[in-house]
Amino acid sequence: MTAAVKIVMLTAALLLTAALLLRADSGAISVSVSPRVSFAPATLRTMVIVERDVRNRWLDLLWGRDIGEGRSTRQLNGADEYRAFYFTLVDLGAGTWTIDAVVTRADGSSKAGSTTAEVVGR
Repeated sequence: MTAAVKIVMLTAALLLTAALLLRADSGAISVSVSPRVSFAPATLRTMVIVERDVRNRWLDLLWGRDIGEGRSTRQLNGADEYRAFYFTLVDLGAGTWTIDAVVTRADGSSKAGSTTAEVVGR
């Protein structure tokens, strides 16, 4: 491999890394669930990525089909808190489940993210 090719590859890797870091700190709350489709009774693993902010105080995870069926709350310690939080939702019945994450801040403002998962009846 020539020196020019190595430089181009290194530059591309640095640009990709910078783009990922900028996207990670965009201020959004990211919610992901695995598996996205499963059979009832389902166990879903949920990951919530929260931006670091000194105002962050509470993280609420809410899940349900048509009405709110479950909730989990965690206290946050501002910018010193972890960015990733993991939740396991167990024994979920058939239906389309909506999973919402809401971060409440000390000034009363909030940020939210959401995703869905499909649980198929047998």
